[in-house]
Amino acid sequence: MGSEYEAKRMGAKMISHLVAATLVLSSTALVWAQQVPGPLPNGDLTARGAKLLAEGHPEEAEPILRQAVAQEPRKALGWDYLGQDLLSMRRSKEAAECFEKAIALDDAAPELGRSLRREALDGLGLALAFDKRYGEAKKAYAKAIAWDPDFAGFPYNLACVCALSGDREGALANLDQYFGVVKRMPPEWTPPDASLDDDLKGLRGDPRFEGLLLSSVGPQPYDNPGSLLARKAGGLLGKGEYQDAATFARKAAEADPKSALAFFILGGTQEALGDSAGAEKSYENALKLNVPPHDSLNKASMAHAAIFAGKVLLEGGHPKEALQMFGAAEDAQHFHPLAFYESARALAALKDGTKALEALKRALALKDNLTAVEPPLPDPAKDPAFAPYAKDPAWKEIFGG
Repeated sequence: MGSEYEAKRMGAKMISHLVAATLVLSSTALVWAQQVPGPLPNGDLTARGAKLLAEGHPEEAEPILRQAVAQEPRKALGWDYLGQDLLSMRRSKEAAECFEKAIALDDAAPELGRSLRREALDGLGLALAFDKRYGEAKKAYAKAIAWDPDFAGFPYNLACVCALSGDREGALANLDQYFGVVKRMPPEWTPPDASLDDDLKGLRGDPRFEGLLLSSVGPQPYDNPGSLLARKAGGLLGKGEYQDAATFARKAAEADPKSALAFFILGGTQEALGDSAGAEKSYENALKLNVPPHDSLNKASMAHAAIFAGKVLLEGGHPKEALQMFGAAEDAQHFHPLAFYESARALAALKDGTKALEALKRALALKDNLTAVEPPLPDPAKDPAFAPYAKDPAWKEIFGG
């Protein structure tokens, strides 16, 4: 996770990349301009430290800001700036302590104003998340939302914390809240692109996530009755209102029978309602229709549709057809393990142990690419699909012994 600091003290959205154990910046970081406090005396230590921080010199700013809080320990502003300074240097534990002090002092004697208090609240959530104290970060953002429910940055970052901690339902619920709030943000506020955010990449392809993204799209030149209905269905699907979503999705598919997206959303509603057979057919239709000029599905959505359809076909005793679906999922997401794992199961059903083992090894080699919000791969040694190979010497590394 990381944050950007520019001349107007910009807050930041977390990212979750670790490179050589060092947290790095994201090109998709959410930023919003913060109001700089009014003119301060030239000799004011807080102002001097803030200026150095804004100019990109956090190491030089730190001793000055520490002097500021030593001289005026009851001033929230100094603690806020020191927290921002430490956060910019990835010293998250110290930063969190500073933000907590700033917020507590501001509670007792309001000083920061709305914009700077937002920054302190967000800084606390960021610092806790950077330190992987996700439970505390969730509580911090929940309190921030309770204080200011009209600021979109809070539910967005809370959704990211939920995703990073493996809480899929929490991530989706807060993204739904975010998309509702962002419509009320001022025009100059630029929302992040949730579809590209690495914190949320484990949600990509989930019809509920894709539905929320779809529902957030404004009017487009290519709009038709089917696309409008699909957008409505996507929003309802993302909110968990599956029956209503299914109604609108069917209408969307009827209004625009060449729309891969409409059939994908319909498949998502059927999947959520437990109609596996219906979902399999809708997903197959979506994949068949997803060709130029109607190729509206992203790679993750294609993989989700293909894997779900393939699993239904495999369970129904059609391993060849299932293998074709899993192959399509592999093509869509070369570095995701699930499609390769399911291909291994289909190949095992076809009694091709050599290729099944090859696909399974590929899946296991890619398992670290799964995010916290995705289910882990099953243990192949406990999977009945591979039981016939338990005593095969070639499978020794899978079954041990």
